[in-house]
Amino acid sequence: MCIVHDSELHYLFQNILDALEQSKIVSSLFLRRVGFLLCTCRNEIYYDSKSIIHTQRSLYQWFDDASKDTEKPQIALERLGYFKPIVEEFKKNGNLDSGTKITFLNLLKDLDSFNYSKLRQISAQSDNKMNKTRAGMFFTKLVRLKFDLKLCSAKEFCDLINKIDNCAIKYIQITNKCRIVIRDTQHLLIRHFMGEIDATIEATNEKYLFRAELSLKRLADAVHYRLAKGLPTCETIIDGNSFSNLRVLLQSPPSLMGTPNESGTDFNSTLSTSVVLTSFY
Repeated sequence: MCIVHDSELHYLFQNILDALEQSKIVSSLFLRRVGFLLCTCRNEIYYDSKSIIHTQRSLYQWFDDASKDTEKPQIALERLGYFKPIVEEFKKNGNLDSGTKITFLNLLKDLDSFNYSKLRQISAQSDNKMNKTRAGMFFTKLVRLKFDLKLCSAKEFCDLINKIDNCAIKYIQITNKCRIVIRDTQHLLIRHFMGEIDATIEATNEKYLFRAELSLKRLADAVHYRLAKGLPTCETIIDGNSFSNLRVLLQSPPSLMGTPNESGTDFNSTLSTSVVLTSFY
């Protein structure tokens, strides 16, 4: 079971990206390539039972020793301390296959020893046009979406952004050739109840990654705007198939899109604010 593409385990992948970002063990450029290395759904790893047990034990032992470095304990804690909750869950979670655990710990061991060869190899493969790009290569990014806790809870915000405008997220995925996963509401952390939600974007190149992030943030602004104004969050179809029975809801109130307000405020400033707070189609 791949923690990158299995919806029930994807929260672990998000936790890994978050820990990598906080520890600054890799640069932001390299961080976008980690998902490809941690994806095990296309790569079957074979070990006999003795090798699996021995390999996992040795990697867990390495992590315990490295995170308790007696010479430089503070540096070890800063670099590896963020991964302790993840490693502990790896030890306890029986739903995770051994290949995922070994792949992650091997990558972490390489990064801790400043071995970035695997990450550089991905860049060489994608930049070299003479060779065919490895099948399934992708870039990932963890995006943080902010919302106002006075308007909705973390779980409500996740539901709204997934359902707004008959699944606008599907539209973003199709137009930007990407995959978007909003944080699983069953595995929220404390900071997610402080007005921030994680979303993961996966794309075949960094151009689509950037465009999808921009569109996703605009969509989150649209959700927030509608909550603030008390507007419905999706189109509603009544009985029948005719257009007369279809209630079409614009992402901005019509009053903001046509005339200046009564107080004499410049209409251009109102319009620009409205565009920022709406989605894009």
